[in-house]
Order: sequence, then C-alpha cells, then structure tokens
Amino acid sequence: MATKADEVRHEAGRRAGRNPDGEHDLLVSFLASDDWNDDEKLVIKWQFRLLGDFKESLFQTIARADDANRKRIALGFPAEVNAYNLWTCSNLAERFREAGLAI
Repeated sequence: MATKADEVRHEAGRRAGRNPDGEHDLLVSFLASDDWNDDEKLVIKWQFRLLGDFKESLFQTIARADDANRKRIALGFPAEVNAYNLWTCSNLAERFREAGLAI
C-alpha cells in the first residue's frame, strides 16, 4: 500500500519535468514534512503547479476576486482561500526561503 509520502512523490514526479532533480527532492521532503500544515503545503503545490486544472483555475479565481467575492468563495473552499491569504498576507514565502525552498 502506498504511503502519503509515496503519493506526494508520485504526483511531484509526474509534474517534475520543469523542476531540476534537486528541487524535486526538496519539494517532496517539504510536502511529506510535519513541519508545514496542510494549507502551507497547498501553497507549495499551487506555486509549483502541482495541482490539477480545477485547483489551478480556482486559485486564479481567488486571486482575481475582490474581498466580498473571496469571502463567498471561502464558504466552499476555505483551505484554498486560507492558503491564498497565507501567501499574500503573511511571511510564508520568507519562511519557505529560510527553510531552503526556492520560492
């Protein structure tokens, strides 16, 4: 039976054509780590285009929405809106870089 880390490794590997091998291994370690919560890992997947077409489109919609509409989107997709807010309104990018992720 595949573990969560195996699933993450498979998904990252499937899309790794645009990432150097070392970066791919680092992404796998970040996504399998307990040091980052699910919303923070969602940001990594979003920024490195490891999501499917629907989620990619959803993040584009969240980014384009005004505050009122973003609140409406959050009713159905709270994790995605929270991840977007973490990325745009906090020091998450800095924390990723300090941890060694080139983001």
